Amino acid sequence: MINSTKILVVDDEPLFKSMILQKFKPQIDEGTFVFFFANNGVTALKKLEEDQEIGVILTDIKMDEMDGLT
Repeated sequence: MINSTKILVVDDEPLFKSMILQKFKPQIDEGTFVFFFANNGVTALKKLEEDQEIGVILTDIKMDEMDGLT
């Protein structure tokens, strides 16, 4: 059984999501990676509260509402 790595991608650029899904399609199909997406830091924090098994966060630095450094 494969242990999936849960990855939260936080970026306000809409095309970034499709790029990630395309680049990691084989790993997603195998169940190696499970991606979640948020468009700002506020939404990301809510997702982290909902799912504490997220092991990796990939974040943009400059975003509206709450940036990646905050």
